Amino acid sequence: MGLSPRFSGRPIRVFVSLLTPVSRSSPEMAQQPIQLTVNGEDHTVTVDPSTPLLYVLRNELGLNGPKYGCGLQQCGSCRVLVDGEARATCQLPVSVVEDQPITTLAGLSGEDGGLHPVQEAVVDE
Repeated sequence: MGLSPRFSGRPIRVFVSLLTPVSRSSPEMAQQPIQLTVNGEDHTVTVDPSTPLLYVLRNELGLNGPKYGCGLQQCGSCRVLVDGEARATCQLPVSVVEDQPITTLAGLSGEDGGLHPVQEAVVDE
């Protein structure tokens, strides 16, 4: 019979990880208050600092403008303006943008308070 387990008469190969499990602290200990200014409004969220900004914008602040697309910072559906620069948020840790102004599509407005040209383009599509 041997030592290897069998299934349907064929040996099954068993792989054992050589990596030692990393000890992790409880989720409560990893969370920290993060100060954000989004669309001109100040917010304090208590999250793990490594949480992607996209998840904070959508799940914590309820903003549905930035979308999850590819998750690789390639498609642009998660982009927002961070301190005036377009940044993909799907992999950007929230701690990196703390205390920097963040503007989503909803935060754009025309000079007269109407739709911004980018918002108009989205509506037209």
